[in-house]
Amino acid sequence: MLVKEYFESLAKRRKRVRRSVKKQPSPSVATRGIRRGRRNERHRTVPSGRTAKLAWEPPRGSWEHEPFHIDGCKGDSAETLMIYITWLGGHKTRHKVDVFCKKCPQKMLRYLDQYVSMS
Repeated sequence: MLVKEYFESLAKRRKRVRRSVKKQPSPSVATRGIRRGRRNERHRTVPSGRTAKLAWEPPRGSWEHEPFHIDGCKGDSAETLMIYITWLGGHKTRHKVDVFCKKCPQKMLRYLDQYVSMS
């Protein structure tokens, strides 16, 4: 008799535990809908297309040893003369002549030497 009562009390406990294990969605969650989590800035993907090219900046400091190609120049005077550059990754930039001469004077001399002849 004592053993039967003991096993019955254990059975009741198991039923309580089994009921509590089952999770039921609360009604407040269902009415709110699905929410988006916050985005982590470190894991943000690189923007594609035009935005990625606009966000790119040329290296700081000297450009003398940086791989790039001078596409051309355009302008009337020294103040308006712009140099067009294509960098190794395909990024294109334009710079004023005075900035370009400060960043890489030897490359500028080599570029101008192609077009100017002193005879």
